[in-house]
Amino acid sequence: MTRSEFARLASDIGAMNAVLYVLSRLLSLLSDGRARLVKYYITAQPVHKQPLTPPRRGRKINVSEVDAATALALPMNRPRDVIEYRLHHGGRCLAAYKDATFVGFQWFTLTSYPEDEVRCLFRLAPSDRCAWDYDIFVLPEWRAQPVFTRLWD
Repeated sequence: MTRSEFARLASDIGAMNAVLYVLSRLLSLLSDGRARLVKYYITAQPVHKQPLTPPRRGRKINVSEVDAATALALPMNRPRDVIEYRLHHGGRCLAAYKDATFVGFQWFTLTSYPEDEVRCLFRLAPSDRCAWDYDIFVLPEWRAQPVFTRLWD
């Protein structure tokens, strides 16, 4: 990577993120693809007792938990083995529909979760009051609608 390419990258994603990106690429090259550096943003967020979406907003968007067979059949753009891994490790899936049209999903668990992208275990503490939300997606054509807030509620 040239200086100008690095400067452009740093301008786009910030200097620290650019350094991390270059380190990850070097790790991958030196380890023949077996090692890499992944940056995660982890936030703790309270779950509200009342829905965040106003009562009249998004009321035609229905959200419900789906069973394993339905989760595997949804058009999620996630590899089947990842979905199977999530289900095997206690992952639960919420699906959002407007009328009969699938518009988004959210994955979560109420137990510790061995992350499927990197080798680490996310432990929930206190376990009786925590959930791990690790994948939420709204189809692009539905992002102007309150699908995300309905899934979050």
